[in-house]
Order: sequence, then structure tokens, then C-alpha cells
Amino acid sequence: MTHEKIETVIIGGGQAGLATSYWLKQHGCEHIVLEKASQPGHAWRQRWDSFTLVTPNWAFRLPGAEYRGDAAGGFMPRDDIVTRFGLVKLPVTDADGFPAQQRGVTAHPGLYFVGMPWLHTQKSGLLLGVGEDAAFIAEHIAARRPNGR
Repeated sequence: MTHEKIETVIIGGGQAGLATSYWLKQHGCEHIVLEKASQPGHAWRQRWDSFTLVTPNWAFRLPGAEYRGDAAGGFMPRDDIVTRFGLVKLPVTDADGFPAQQRGVTAHPGLYFVGMPWLHTQKSGLLLGVGEDAAFIAEHIAARRPNGR
């Protein structure tokens, strides 16, 4: 049996996991995304057929899949969202049950949170802001690497 060491593991292939993966790749960090479903963005596939975003298309800022169409003021339907996509229970919560973290970085080496409401700002749990948090965490991970890249 061979063993492979993977530097970073991302749990979940939703918008937060994919955004973090995108930024880790930009920093040259080896990683893998684990998703329980057969395809990324599984939760979006479960929405009703007529579902649309309640924010305009210009706010869809999933890194690497940003909206660049002609209807920036329109509202993306579910199948378009799905086309653009693809928890581990640990003792990492405070006394109130919230994740113990500072902008997604925990005291546990290698454990990060991303894509949660109010992680850093109000938009942290939205497609509008998850990319900024993912970029911050990827920079943190890259800085911890021995060669700093």
C-alpha cells in the first residue's frame, strides 16, 4: 500500500470549497476537494426548477466562474448556477456553539472555515463575498509553507 501526503484537504465542493480551491491553485498549493455527492455544487442541484438567485448576476463572484454575460442585472436560474459549480465534526466551537476562528483561521493547524455568514463580513456566506475570504485563507495557507509559496 502506498501513502500519499496531501498538503490541504477541503471538505465540501460548494461555493466556499471551490473558491478556496481556486485560490490555493493560484498560490501553487497542493490540495484536494472532498465532496460527498458525485458532482460539485450538489446543494444547488436540489433547488426547485424555477429557482433563481435573488442577487443580480454581477454579484456572482465565484473565483474562476464569475458572471461575464450580457445580463449583469438579471437573475441566474438554477441550472446556470449548477453549471458554474461542481463537515467534519471537530471540537472547534466556542461556548455558544459558533466556530472558534478569526477570519476563518482556527487554532488547529490546517483547519479553516469559509463560506459561513458573518465569518468576516456580512457577505462572507454569499457568492458576493466568499471569494474574498477564500483568497485570504489561501494566502494564509501559502504563507505557512516552508518555501512561503
